[in-house]
Amino acid sequence: MIMTMAIFSCKKDDVKPSFFIVGKWSGKHGDTVPDTYYGLVFQSGGVLQRIAASGTVGATGTWNYSGNTLTGTYTFDNGTVVSLKATFDPATGKLNGTYGYGSDTSGEAVFFLTRD
Repeated sequence: MIMTMAIFSCKKDDVKPSFFIVGKWSGKHGDTVPDTYYGLVFQSGGVLQRIAASGTVGATGTWNYSGNTLTGTYTFDNGTVVSLKATFDPATGKLNGTYGYGSDTSGEAVFFLTRD
């Protein structure tokens, strides 16, 4: 009986913490190879901010995370709309995705982000 309790109590240590999207994420983006700074802030309530390397907010919008898929849209002051789609890779801790203009979630760039 003691042996059984020891085995099951060790199993609890294997439980990984839940994944939370809320927070600042930064990485790279590019046409086919991510090579330029890319930063997003996911706020509670579904608010999304695109941030520059300096930390200034360049665009705002909304996000949703369901299952293992992140979707979002943000709009720059000049009216340019960007839509994105990404998946979270628990092995690397990265969001990997694509974005496009308007309602297209691909066609313009690929990106990866890690939580800061």
